[in-house]
Amino acid sequence: MSKGGPKTGVPGGWGPWTAFDQVETDRARALLVLFRGEAEKTLNNGKAFEAFIPLSYQTQVVAGTNYSILAFVGDLGGSGQPKLPGPTVHFEVFWGLGPALPELTKVEWWVYEQAKK
Repeated sequence: MSKGGPKTGVPGGWGPWTAFDQVETDRARALLVLFRGEAEKTLNNGKAFEAFIPLSYQTQVVAGTNYSILAFVGDLGGSGQPKLPGPTVHFEVFWGLGPALPELTKVEWWVYEQAKK
């Protein structure tokens, strides 16, 4: 399980968490679509998640780009909105330079209590 996420604000470090309501999120959103099935297989015994709502992401520029992405996967109830804290999956993906294909490097349950520390 994640221990609060990557550090930000250091050279070569992770950028700030970005909400999925901005235009430049298309690449991060595409990565979630690409790796959703693998996450369901790994974390949910191959069953579809109740919901799959992108929450936020951050990037780290290396010899390519690392993505750290959060998606809510629990019951939306009657509101149609994620009830946080709730079941959330943390994806880490590396997308190399040039014609490289993205690679899922980690998928795990995200624990909000640990993220606040």
